[in-house]
Amino acid sequence: MKKLLAVALCSLFCLGIITCKSGFPAERIFAENASKYEKLDSELVKLLTFYYKENNQEPKDKNIIAFFRMDELKGEGDDPMVINPMVIRGKEGKACLDISRFVKFHDSGVYRFKVYQRGYSANGGLIIPDSQTLENRYVEYDKSEFEIRIVIVEDSNEACGLRLDSEQSGIRYMHSKEKVDRVLFNNKVGKKISVTETIDTGKKLLKGGEKNKFRITIKNTGPYVVKNIYVRKYLQEYTNFVKGDKYFKNKSLNSVNRIMGGYGCIEDREHATWLIGEIHPGESIVCEHTFRVHTCKPERVYVDNKVLYEIISEHESRDFYINQSKDPMQMSRIEVPEIEIK
Repeated sequence: MKKLLAVALCSLFCLGIITCKSGFPAERIFAENASKYEKLDSELVKLLTFYYKENNQEPKDKNIIAFFRMDELKGEGDDPMVINPMVIRGKEGKACLDISRFVKFHDSGVYRFKVYQRGYSANGGLIIPDSQTLENRYVEYDKSEFEIRIVIVEDSNEACGLRLDSEQSGIRYMHSKEKVDRVLFNNKVGKKISVTETIDTGKKLLKGGEKNKFRITIKNTGPYVVKNIYVRKYLQEYTNFVKGDKYFKNKSLNSVNRIMGGYGCIEDREHATWLIGEIHPGESIVCEHTFRVHTCKPERVYVDNKVLYEIISEHESRDFYINQSKDPMQMSRIEVPEIEIK
């Protein structure tokens, strides 16, 4: 019975129903005791928060996750030993070491870390845990490496008995030793393809009754395989569709048929549409269709060389069909890469 009563009293005490002599609930005293490292931890957060940009701007896609490698360094000099490597996730332009790990710094000492990011390590292995995050992103990572030095010293004037030595602590570039205010990476992100269109007659002015063949060239101008390129060409006024190219025979994508194509009509507008499964670096794909110019037309009708295209997700490619009403989001009239990476 005594044991049960003791357990009950302990439970009430922990819930704050029973107060201490000072008149404050017990939960508040526990909270105050737990918060004695609050000042130190807030200073550590500033040092251990990493920022990143994409093409000099804050990341626009809130669903994209970035990854950082953080290696603890043991020993001084140019070639310290690496211990306790960690991968830290970032989102919406910012990442921070999990605060639950800060207990490590609740003791006096010197702590050193190297922070960097790359899709691949020197030996070609992935340093990030989820390769799917790279699909259709094509990132050129900022290869900067930062050193974060944390020096914790004893100080009886502080609630926790410790403080961050701000003069000895800080962030520097790993190689130049230049001091900076924060860890900041600027990545270049882009899907490097160009889309151009030509007409076999080479004429800008269309002649009534004449057949013409359009050639749409999609080229991968970047260093990565580009997947799932959705291309659509609407036929302009005073023309009608005659036939498509060899890809119109392919009704689905597979290892043999990397490209499928077909004819469609949406709201009385004829179109030729293709889905390209993948294009390798430097490779070009040519999609063609033939159309006829109406005999009865205005005197002067010029070629409309507008092409719609978009790199879609793997999920969208699985649900893709030729006559879907959703058009590609981008337009190309001349050869312009989506994002230029130098």
